[in-house]
Amino acid sequence: MNKRRYVWIRAGGVPDTRLHVLMVAPPGASKSFWLEQFIQGDHAILRDSGIEVGYIQQTTAAGFVGTTRFVNGGRVYEPGLAEIYKNAILGVEEFSDLTNAFQTEHGRQLENALLTALDSGRVEKSLASGEIRYVTHVTLQCGVQPARYDMSGGLGRRFLFIVFIPSERDFETLKWARRAATGKRLNPLRVDRIRMGIRDIIRKLDKVQDVEIDERLYRFFDRKTDQFRILHFEEELWERLAIGYTVMRGRVDRVLRVTVDDELLRIIERAVADRRKVQRGAAYLQVFVALKDLGGEATPRELRDRLTWYSLDWSQSSPLIADLMRMGALEHSGNKVKLAWSW
Repeated sequence: MNKRRYVWIRAGGVPDTRLHVLMVAPPGASKSFWLEQFIQGDHAILRDSGIEVGYIQQTTAAGFVGTTRFVNGGRVYEPGLAEIYKNAILGVEEFSDLTNAFQTEHGRQLENALLTALDSGRVEKSLASGEIRYVTHVTLQCGVQPARYDMSGGLGRRFLFIVFIPSERDFETLKWARRAATGKRLNPLRVDRIRMGIRDIIRKLDKVQDVEIDERLYRFFDRKTDQFRILHFEEELWERLAIGYTVMRGRVDRVLRVTVDDELLRIIERAVADRRKVQRGAAYLQVFVALKDLGGEATPRELRDRLTWYSLDWSQSSPLIADLMRMGALEHSGNKVKLAWSW
């Protein structure tokens, strides 16, 4: 909306209001289920809601950005997903498949194009076979596994993270929820009501002419504690989150007033905490959660066995444990290892 209507201005420019979301969770922790609830299948709440959506399991860098090549002496342009779904929310089931593609020489050439696609939306790339040039407003909703997580080159600054490393209690909750869902049929009337509500919000957005953000939100950002400190480039993420929260609560008028309530502050605090977990290393968080479930200490074998719950075999979990020992996050206690400090 903002790129089309120019209702929120900063330093003479038009800020991007998209908020890309990345769920970091181990296999079996409902990443696919989370995506499907919004995007994939007849029951997905965003389908037929006035919001264009797409869904893919994996893609290459060229498949996302687009590419050109020579065929029989002629130039052929193959549009990428960012252009095909330029006005859509695109679900990507395993985002690491895309970031891993940047490890190749060709992929590194396309990495900057991906960064700009997710930020300004302007994609400009010169290849031997021709130029790629377009504007996209695609918004990503993705999943990734902690042990396979690699977000170098600035990608991490463009995402809101949802981190879910299930504890033993969470695994029990997931088990009973799966059983309780057996035989549950789709309620089309309920889904249609949700979709109608979204369409109504989209119509209301057409009358917005300005955006005002409550100064209390910035006072909240300015808090400085050991667990909560927001850097200047992160504020933009939380501004977008606050705008989206206000819109989805139906608080839409000629002036979109982004006000503060306890629920919004709780969501931002959770988002900041999840961001810090990713910055420290989401793969290591699995070790912390496993040890807490085991009472704070365990033998190396007990800990490695528990980490298999996250689909980590011993060869994968041993380096994580060794790294944390070197960093002083774990320490020996007799024949056991224990947490040296809380996450």
